[in-house]
Amino acid sequence: MEIKRISIISSEPNIPVGGSYHDIMPVFGPLIIATILNNHGYEVKVFEERLYPMDWDFILSSDVVGLYTMTCTVRRVMQHSARIKAHNPDIVTITGGTHPSEMPEDTLRFCDYVVRKEGDVTLLDLLDALQTGRDLSTVQGISYKMGGKIIHNEDRPFVEDIDVPLDMSLIHLFKSDPPWKLKLMGSKVLNVIQATRGCPFTCSFCYGIRQLGVGYRMRSIDSLIQEIKDRMAYSESDKFLFVDNHFVANPRYTRELLLRMKEEGIRFSWCLVFTRIEVYKHEDILKLMEDVGITNLHIGLESFNNASLDYYNKHQSRDQVIEALTTIKKYKLRISGSFVLGTDVDTVKTTRETVDVALKYGVHNYIGFSLMEFPNLSSPGLVPYNRMVIRDYDYGNGTFVFYFPKNMRPSVLQREMNNGMRRFYLHKILDDIKELNFHELYYKLSHFPLFMSMSKHWKDHVHYLEKMEQGMYDDEDHLIEAKLGEGIFPPDTIRPWLPEVQANVVHPPMMMIPTGQVRVPAGYGKNTAGRETGIELEPLPVMVQMGD
Repeated sequence: MEIKRISIISSEPNIPVGGSYHDIMPVFGPLIIATILNNHGYEVKVFEERLYPMDWDFILSSDVVGLYTMTCTVRRVMQHSARIKAHNPDIVTITGGTHPSEMPEDTLRFCDYVVRKEGDVTLLDLLDALQTGRDLSTVQGISYKMGGKIIHNEDRPFVEDIDVPLDMSLIHLFKSDPPWKLKLMGSKVLNVIQATRGCPFTCSFCYGIRQLGVGYRMRSIDSLIQEIKDRMAYSESDKFLFVDNHFVANPRYTRELLLRMKEEGIRFSWCLVFTRIEVYKHEDILKLMEDVGITNLHIGLESFNNASLDYYNKHQSRDQVIEALTTIKKYKLRISGSFVLGTDVDTVKTTRETVDVALKYGVHNYIGFSLMEFPNLSSPGLVPYNRMVIRDYDYGNGTFVFYFPKNMRPSVLQREMNNGMRRFYLHKILDDIKELNFHELYYKLSHFPLFMSMSKHWKDHVHYLEKMEQGMYDDEDHLIEAKLGEGIFPPDTIRPWLPEVQANVVHPPMMMIPTGQVRVPAGYGKNTAGRETGIELEPLPVMVQMGD
């Protein structure tokens, strides 16, 4: 077959999610895939449904449609796929993202091919096979149907070259809203960008290491600096979001990058990076962040309960988290604290304390997530199958409780999450009023309609959970595990561990990727594991070193 025109759709969730869905922030994955395809000569458009109307004439005239899929957008993707196939069954539909990678059997109900994990090289290889008629078994990293069976080809090694400057012009209708309109709506254009990929840590709840491997790959600093300048000019925005899993996993690289930014006169008016508490050990890096206009650190604090931190394999303690917060406060850096609630050692008391301590030690933004796991072959993880309460994929955005906790009812955990969010931000709004911080106050209040919409869904979910948990807990709210069934799932879910599904799945030997893989710019030396990778890595200061 001939493939010329490709559409990439980033679907809007049916239930709104968080502040990032209020701003003009394109999703990174679809954009880098589109850029790679465009660089290889394909005619490509990215459709950000959450941001702009889609051009269905272009989509339905495409040879291939890529459907970026998160759990909370599965239903929307299914609708789009049905519309595409109803128009022309010969249009090839391909999905990618965390959900398809974790649940390919289920995802193949509504698409032709699943690209698992990183798609940078896999999608190009698949398109070549489709055009040349090459045997699909030669394409690593895909799942598909053939002869009534589901085929899982072996995994593809993780991508070494991530030096791909994004082409924002590929986004349909990007820049169609004038700056004054965005300001009036309380929105901003966020340039998503990536300096590094992967993480050397192995937090037990994290899907990132399953998708990107345990390791760390870095871009050329020269290329990254040039992309930042180009993106500022094109988007007319100096607001950036670095989507790195851990921006400071290699302090030497981060230090050099920030120094180059400073030398080149780059300064952001707003910028968020994702990192861990270890950054507080490098105050020179914190000062450089302040100098170049990095304003927000999104840090996975997860909990102030040591037992929960151990449960998550975080390699950090309550005292270290508090010390980090105290140190970072010395610089003009806001802390967006991410918390994962509801472990087997959590109680109502520890859940409430999370908000109290976050307020006490100056966390600026509070993001609370429920523990969650996919019902796939790699489970049971932190949540066994029989404790899952997956109401529907629309609710799979992390803010809805999807399981039976051990020491509190799921409805209680959901209420505590909802009330904790309200309590935290009410406190912050009152602070803004006292300090006459009208800019922050306006920004928070502009999110109020979105928060009210989310609250409506949270309340509805509490009522649903109250029905599901009846008879499952004793008088002290401890789970009676003997009463658990086989788990609660959407009725159309294909569960790969069931015998009837296993009988129709072919699993070639999966390629094992060594942990601790690192790719960095040339010219630096060795890493801590002694491999010739091109850079000497500084030891990580809190209990874990890269490659462990």
